[in-house]
Amino acid sequence: MRLIMRLFRPSEARPLPPPMFTMRQEHELILKDDRSLKEADQACLCEPARKKILIVEDDASTRFLVRQILKCAGYDTLEANDGEAGLRMATEEMPDLVLVDGLLPRMHGFLVCKAIKALPNPPHVIVLTAVYKKITYRWQVKSEYGADELLVKPVCAAELISCIEKVLSEPEIDTPAFALGSNEHAAAAPRSFQVKA
Repeated sequence: MRLIMRLFRPSEARPLPPPMFTMRQEHELILKDDRSLKEADQACLCEPARKKILIVEDDASTRFLVRQILKCAGYDTLEANDGEAGLRMATEEMPDLVLVDGLLPRMHGFLVCKAIKALPNPPHVIVLTAVYKKITYRWQVKSEYGADELLVKPVCAAELISCIEKVLSEPEIDTPAFALGSNEHAAAAPRSFQVKA
C-alpha cells in the first residue's frame, strides 16, 4: 500500500524526460524505408488478435489501475461505470472477458453477470468483490449467477492476470445449466445473501 501511495503522490511527480526526436524527425524515420513498413504490416496480419476485456467498475481509480495492469499484460480494454452500461457494452462490443464489480449502481454486479451469461455465445465473467468474502459466496456466484470466477479485493496484479489467463484458456459453455433452471446444485445452494433487481 505504501508503494502505491508513493507512486500516486502528486508532490513527488517527476517531469517527463525530453523526447529523443522531434515529431518531424520521427515522421521522417517512419517514412524512410517503405519496404520495412510493408514487412511490418505483413507481420501484424500474422499476429493473433489481442483479447478484449470489459471492466465494469464504478470507482474511477480502481478502473484506472485495472486498465493499466491489463494494458501492460497486452490486453485491449473497454470500460463502463455502472451495471446497465456494462451490460449494454457487453452486448454491443462482444468482449472476450468481463471483469465486473459485485456492487454497482443501476444494476447489481451479480445480475449483470447472470444477464451476460444468458446471452448467446457469452463472454467469460470474473466478479470482483470486497464484500462477499466467504467461500460459500464463491460457490453461489458461480452456480447461481454463472460467473467463471470470484476474486476478493484487494487483488494483486499477478493474481488478477493469472486468473484472467486461466479463465480465458477454459472453453465457454454455450448454454449454462443455471440459465435453463436445470442445475440441481444451484437449488441446494445456501441463500446467505440475496440480490434485489
